[in-house]
Formats: sequence, structure tokens, C-alpha cells
Amino acid sequence: MTSSVRLYEPARRVCREAYWAERGARQARLRRHTGRRFRILMANNPQFYDVTVIAAVNAACVLLNSGFIKIYTGSQPALDGSVTGTLLATLTFSSTAFATATASGGTVTATANSITSGTAGNTGTAGYFALVESGGSTVVATGSVGTSGADMNLNSLSISSGATVSCSSFTITEAQT
Repeated sequence: MTSSVRLYEPARRVCREAYWAERGARQARLRRHTGRRFRILMANNPQFYDVTVIAAVNAACVLLNSGFIKIYTGSQPALDGSVTGTLLATLTFSSTAFATATASGGTVTATANSITSGTAGNTGTAGYFALVESGGSTVVATGSVGTSGADMNLNSLSISSGATVSCSSFTITEAQT
């Protein structure tokens, strides 16, 4: 399953903090070399380098340490919207949810470590998933569910109560532009 998910406010805040930390470090390096302070203005077409996007993706992935993939019925909520629908199944990320992100060809990818299967608590048709922090209530991201071409691809969208639901692979990708 390859994911292109919407990051919610906690994850976006971590990404912004990683960006500003890298920007501050860049300005400090410029001051050391030139003795001047530079004001860096963002253009309309910023190009973030590997180190910045990797830091942002890694920071977002840390939020999911011991967190969950929760699969729900219904439509994916709007950005920062409330989770709705019936919870069908909950899968658990390991204590270190993702391996360190890597960059290749303008895309940064983080691959999940082992994910513990879950037992479906309800019967229904999967519509979307939510990535949730370990506390169980803070949503980091959501994504669509389908059998192909979705953010999360399942063998079948029909989930029956008592069935084992598992995830063989999960990646998060972020374009550098």
C-alpha cells in the first residue's frame, strides 16, 4: 500500500518546525562564512532539498510510533475534519513505526516497520483510513481506501466482524517540490 495522505495539524506543525530548524541552520552557516545576516525569501516555486523533506517525513513518522491505522466506513473527512463512520478495524504500528526515510528521484519515502494485525470489531465497507498517534485520539493523517489506485489498497473492501485484518506493507511518500 502506497500512501499519499493528508497531514493533520500536529504533523504539519512538526514539518514546519523541521523546515524552520533547517532554515535557521542554513542562515547560521551563511553568517559564519560571510559575517552577514541574510534574509531568505520564499519564491513561488520552492524546491526543498533531500535533507529538508527527509527531516519533515521522519518527524511526521515519529508521531506514529506505537500508533494505529484505523479503517472506517464512509468518506474521508476534509482536511482537519472530524473522523466519522464506523470503526471497522485497528492495526498497530511497532514502537518505531517507520524506518528512516530516503530520497530518490524527487520523492522521499518512508517504509513502515512491522504492523500488528487487528480483528475487525464491526462489519462494513471500508471507505477511508486514519493514522492515529499512540494515545488513540490524535489523527495525524487520513487517506482513501480502495482495491486499486487508492491511498490504501485492500484485497476487498468488505470487512466482517471477527475477521483478521492485516497490512503487508505501508509506505508514506512525499514529493520534494
